[in-house]
Amino acid sequence: MSAKDLAKLQKAHIICLKHIQGLRVSTSTYFSLVTVNSVPLETIADCNKLKFFGQLCRLCPWLMVKDIFLNRLIRFNNFDQQSVGFIPDICRIAQNNDLTDYILTYIESADFPSKFQWKRSLTKILQSGHKIICLRGFNPVTNGTLLSTLLSVKKEQII
Repeated sequence: MSAKDLAKLQKAHIICLKHIQGLRVSTSTYFSLVTVNSVPLETIADCNKLKFFGQLCRLCPWLMVKDIFLNRLIRFNNFDQQSVGFIPDICRIAQNNDLTDYILTYIESADFPSKFQWKRSLTKILQSGHKIICLRGFNPVTNGTLLSTLLSVKKEQII
């Protein structure tokens, strides 16, 4: 998915969230995300890519899909000129979220965390995405009274 497509999808996601909540379009995006306990769409897409990466790493070694995957991963790791696609996306996401050690360990020794450990790492990424929203704009901890006031007003509008 290109950056332009992702930006369009993110904008539509935010508009839908605001519409569902009955908020104006001019309402802070960070506020609308925090009030529904959501994270940016890009973070969700990145976590889904990482889940798929984990599934590929745990595939049986005799499958052709795994051979192709390993070939592309090793070629990219050896500075192949490939700049778009699944493997470059995974490497970029891993670098942004301090997960490159998993990839390098997998390339060197074919050792990858269990499904449970990998999901725990991805959960941390989702939680950090939520924290980033709070750091950028609206923080429900420091603005708790504002949040509770706005939520009570919202409940009154529904009733």
